[in-house]
Amino acid sequence: IIEKLKEHNSNIEETAFDNNKYYFLLSDNVNKADYYSDFLLDDLIQKLQKNTKKDITLLEMGTGRGYMSIILASKFSEIKKIISIDIDKDSIILAKKNVWLNNLEEKIEIRQGNLFSSIKTTEKFDIIFAALPQLPITRKDLLPFLMKYKNIPSYHVTTSVGGKNGQILIRKFFKLSVKYLVKGGLAVNVQADFSFSESLKKYIQSIGFEIFSLSKRKKFLNETSLTKILEEYFKEKGYIFKKDAILNKYFNLLCVWGKYR
Repeated sequence: IIEKLKEHNSNIEETAFDNNKYYFLLSDNVNKADYYSDFLLDDLIQKLQKNTKKDITLLEMGTGRGYMSIILASKFSEIKKIISIDIDKDSIILAKKNVWLNNLEEKIEIRQGNLFSSIKTTEKFDIIFAALPQLPITRKDLLPFLMKYKNIPSYHVTTSVGGKNGQILIRKFFKLSVKYLVKGGLAVNVQADFSFSESLKKYIQSIGFEIFSLSKRKKFLNETSLTKILEEYFKEKGYIFKKDAILNKYFNLLCVWGKYR
């Protein structure tokens, strides 16, 4: 099948992970995995390796091409089911193809929807995870940057913008997760420190979560695209990027885990 796809010029990527091979069809209209989702995947794997429960169910928000769900479903036999949601039609089509390509139709279900809109109230999950839009900028404020830097893909408008403080979808995610988690279930979102604040932490705790974990990873500004372009905008809003010993600018990625009491 892989060779047939290549013969017809399908854009396909082979990914090696823990000595296993995965195959992903790619599309110019769908994000590839980035440093946010890579960090979230690594942290999920670490937590799941300590899991002792069998037949666990996961819910993914923003599946993209299906990358994280496919690797998790392949790696952990104790995962009974993963439901993966995306609002974008192109992502849904691509993710379904990739689930089929990796022979995981029985473990992964792809649905189209906005956050929890396509989830039934009777469906419950052990872990809900997401890498949500979170740049502290509005679509209106971002447009001049997109017009100036033509090389920035237009899908960044919908996959990056998180409102004035970057927390619009993050707060909704934790608030709505309460309805769909089993008792003691976990909700995790990966975000940058510029979209995390003490007020957000208190909000997450106020709706019934214990901050179960707060994993951290450094990301250098020069390794980013849109965030680097927005440096002066961030400065105007009061966020100053950190500097290491040799003055390289960076920010911290955070995996914010909430345990539902």
